[in-house]
Amino acid sequence: NGTNQADNFIASALAWRNDTIAVKVCSWGPPDNQPNALMPMGTLTRTAVTNGALSGRGGLGVNFVFAAGNGRANGLQGNKNGYANLM
Repeated sequence: NGTNQADNFIASALAWRNDTIAVKVCSWGPPDNQPNALMPMGTLTRTAVTNGALSGRGGLGVNFVFAAGNGRANGLQGNKNGYANLM
């Protein structure tokens, strides 16, 4: 199904080179067309971010930064962005 494929694709991208990359800036996120819905990360994506943050770079961790608030013109609230508010 498309949701699982997207989750797998995003998780693979976020897990890429966690051995050397210290900061990953992700200026993308869930669609801005659902202003009142919390857009959570998929299970695989959440696991990839958690693993990177806790054990990336030999235990130093990877810092993930996600955009939030870019959809304000569409009524989206940054505090409802499940990517930006994971941890």
